[in-house]
Amino acid sequence: MIMRRWAMPIAIVAVAVGVAAGLASLKEPPEEKITEVTVPEVEIETRQAGPVSITVGSYGVVQPREKTELVAQVSGNVAYIHPAFVRGGQIAADTVLMRIDDSDYQTALLDAEANYATALAALETEQAQGKVAREQLSDVKNPTVLALRKPQLAQAKAAVKATLAMVQRAQRDLERTAIRAPFDALVVARHPGLGSYVSTGTALGTVFALATAEIRLPVAAKQWPQLVNQGNDAEVTLRVQQGEQSLEWPAKIVRSEGIVDDNSRMHYLVAQVENPYQQTPPLRFGQYVTADIQGRVYQNSVRIPYQWLREQRLPVFKDGQLAFENVDVLRLEGDQAVVQLSNTAPMAIVTTALQYPSEGMALHRVDDISVPAGESEIMIATESKDES
Repeated sequence: MIMRRWAMPIAIVAVAVGVAAGLASLKEPPEEKITEVTVPEVEIETRQAGPVSITVGSYGVVQPREKTELVAQVSGNVAYIHPAFVRGGQIAADTVLMRIDDSDYQTALLDAEANYATALAALETEQAQGKVAREQLSDVKNPTVLALRKPQLAQAKAAVKATLAMVQRAQRDLERTAIRAPFDALVVARHPGLGSYVSTGTALGTVFALATAEIRLPVAAKQWPQLVNQGNDAEVTLRVQQGEQSLEWPAKIVRSEGIVDDNSRMHYLVAQVENPYQQTPPLRFGQYVTADIQGRVYQNSVRIPYQWLREQRLPVFKDGQLAFENVDVLRLEGDQAVVQLSNTAPMAIVTTALQYPSEGMALHRVDDISVPAGESEIMIATESKDES
């Protein structure tokens, strides 16, 4: 009876152990887990060092080399005005811009010429009388100068000189009634109108010379060393942006002002353009322009976007890994940088910004892998055993 009581529990336990053992024998081996290793995919741009020309940027306003204020040198009423003697008019050199009534000056000239003729006649008379006196007094010992009529002759000669000067002055005054253009000119302003009375010194107008335009170009002290021979004889490109159109004109540095401005601490160069209004399109006075001044040429250099640099180093792709090349930053130009390299061998520059770049990290070039558009990384799968 006792044996039967214990047999049942033992049998149940045995069955449970058997079932557990059977289930354990059916358990699957550990699953293999794929671990993803990220290798950055980068874009590469190959550059090769060589000579790089530097330009120094500046700006300025186009001005005439010569500008003249016309003033009246004689007085009178304005009798004539050239049709082109208006603001914006262009007039050839020596053209009569304005004429003052010259009738009084013509009369003055006639009067001066008459006085001159009278003085000449008196001189001839005195010369003849002096000759007669010398002949009559040839036998007289030590005749006086008055008897020889020398003072009278000197007076007659002086009168001729004085009246000749009056003639020349009257001629100049008559010529000054015609106000002429001193050079091929652009009229900027005209003041009196037809019939106006002007006196000596009255402002008549302002003209600019068309032959040469000048542009005063400031250069910062830090950019001054980038110029060759302090910019003298350097070629310059002037630019004006008109909407979407960029206009350009060639110019040349003709001189340095030789001083540093007290307020701005800038050096100043002066560029010239010959016949600015004959250019295509015309370069007009008063126009604001930007300027690129030819500077130095650096060897073993390259111009790159500044964002490619990593603490004065250039990231490059070598044998599937990231490397850094030390460079000498010569100049910053907005978002560009001019850097000098140690050699002229082609260099595969990594242009993709890496989050945590480190020397020797593995990289994959975009052109080495075919990936769907928009992907920037690839995954490499490796197998490992789950230890659990």
